[in-house]
Amino acid sequence: MNTDLRAIGLDRGGWRATIEAAIGTDRLSVVGEPRGGQLVRYDDPSGAQLYILGVEPYSTYAGFTGRRSATAHVTAVDDVLALVEVLDDDPASPGYETAVAALTCNLAQGPLIVDAGTQSFEQVALTALAVDATVVDGADAGEPGITATGAQPVLHPDGTRLPDASARIRATVRSAERRVGELGGQAFWLLDLDLPVPMDVCLPAGEGPGPAAGDTVAGLFQLVGEILAPAGCGDGGCGSGGCGSGGCGCGG
Repeated sequence: MNTDLRAIGLDRGGWRATIEAAIGTDRLSVVGEPRGGQLVRYDDPSGAQLYILGVEPYSTYAGFTGRRSATAHVTAVDDVLALVEVLDDDPASPGYETAVAALTCNLAQGPLIVDAGTQSFEQVALTALAVDATVVDGADAGEPGITATGAQPVLHPDGTRLPDASARIRATVRSAERRVGELGGQAFWLLDLDLPVPMDVCLPAGEGPGPAAGDTVAGLFQLVGEILAPAGCGDGGCGSGGCGSGGCGCGG
């Protein structure tokens, strides 16, 4: 069982079976052409996404159509993983435009910006996919927040481990919406948690009633993200060539 696929209702018995099922649908689109190859996206009606990188280093990874975004500087770590430095975007705040968090995520446009340097002041939609998480009825006494475990080898490299998209999250549920992945037929919960960084959270649905407002969600998550196209730049996003010179924002 692949837990991050189950978190968005798309697990068909592992990555290979899931990708083969996605290829057999009419929901695929080419979102970029890195290094002469193609980056293909599957869009599920539930908001879940799959990405297929058809050029070396060849990769498949999950994504999600997020409902909220944060202002951030984005720097590719490799073709999929990116460092996202989330900024304080409140003009009235004393810390306006300073970093409030640094996270790593599997980025939708990763293969398109891997050689492009830091993308500054982007709008990034982040989503946390549950890998090993639990729901506790009512408030929890633990310390709430996000611990960017996967980003530590980037922020403080010591050669002992490789970076990844993991993070530990503990937060209170503000609202929960039940969705079903069409491709996998599995239900999942789309949560709004009380977090210091704007992001959606996806959790596989069990047989019980599911999380409710006031409950606590805690555990290990994989972060995914997408750079959003500025208004008027179409929906192609980074590297689509639909606005400016084809970069991640209007005007390149």
